[in-house]
Amino acid sequence: MVNEKLLALDGYSRNIDTTSEISLLIKEYEDDLAAEELFKNEILPGVNVTVPEIDSIISYKQTELEIKWLYAADEPGIKTLLAALKEGTPLIHYFCCR
Repeated sequence: MVNEKLLALDGYSRNIDTTSEISLLIKEYEDDLAAEELFKNEILPGVNVTVPEIDSIISYKQTELEIKWLYAADEPGIKTLLAALKEGTPLIHYFCCR
């Protein structure tokens, strides 16, 4: 975001584009930077995160789940899938072999 502001300021100082959109863009960048500074100075110092909390979050974020749907076009197909599930047939059988 800093690079974008510097680029915009450079173009503005050399009168590359003096439209009102550029002025609004620069104002938006200034507002974003001010918000970031406010967060760093006023909010972040009051936040205390423990090592166990960090470890917990890392473990949670590393969990990857893949969800696949069982699909049958008709009622007999649904009944076949249901019977297979009740018998304990591994679901992978339905994903790789049909």
